[in-house]
Amino acid sequence: MLTCQCATTMRAAAAFVAVLLAGEVARAQVREDSTNFTDSSSVVLNDRTIETRVSTQGFRIAVYNADGELFRSSSLIGKIHLDVGKKSYDFKLVPVANASLGADVDLSRAVGYELRIAVELEGLHQKTMNYAAIFRLSSLLSDSFLLKLQRRCPVSGKELQATDNQQKLVFEGRPLFVCCDGCAAVVNRDPQKYLDQLYSESPRESRPGVYEATLADAEAIARQERCPVLDERLDLVGVPLKVTVDGKSVFVACLGCAKFVQSEPEKYITKLAQKNEQIPLQR
Repeated sequence: MLTCQCATTMRAAAAFVAVLLAGEVARAQVREDSTNFTDSSSVVLNDRTIETRVSTQGFRIAVYNADGELFRSSSLIGKIHLDVGKKSYDFKLVPVANASLGADVDLSRAVGYELRIAVELEGLHQKTMNYAAIFRLSSLLSDSFLLKLQRRCPVSGKELQATDNQQKLVFEGRPLFVCCDGCAAVVNRDPQKYLDQLYSESPRESRPGVYEATLADAEAIARQERCPVLDERLDLVGVPLKVTVDGKSVFVACLGCAKFVQSEPEKYITKLAQKNEQIPLQR
């Protein structure tokens, strides 16, 4: 039986959620909808812009003309081929509200996994159009989680809290947070300086071979999503830890889990490698 900080935290988390739900709504404003994670992308084909949105509730495809108007037509039909790990699925696209086409699919069990789709559309310019995209539904790229990884404003050094009026800045696709307008102005004058500072900082070592995750680890954490020891979300306790074993990085929820990974590294590396092999979707 596993005994570590996670076990205690899981019990405490249930009590905390009950308190949070009974508390002020404003306290939860920085939290994203944890039941409907969303990813999206757009592609331009001829004079049409096609936006694809994937959520835990399925797929939505919006086709816009050159003037930015939503294209809707009874002649527009399509289908999606989805690959998740070693499993494949095919879905028919039908007209839906607030989009050109859609498919209602329960993707809640695919959160944290890579979703590879191939889309075929008919009814645009009297010919078939095809495109492909890769998506990932993850709760671990939310602003509230990224704040935990960054911890402090890079200008003032002030500790960042989810309830603060911090600002999010994005440069070259990489986010960072500052505590106020003044610090935002400083970062905007030399963004590369602060990107280098936050994304190249040396992690703090919690114990030999175990480090606190930083902002630079955000995407890797989102890809892994769950602690391999307890199969719980990596943010169960707080900021995840990174364990370096056999030249690989494994993220865990707490120091107790880190000890298990260090004692049996091959077991948990293999477990993570097999993660994408079997992902049954509810249809």
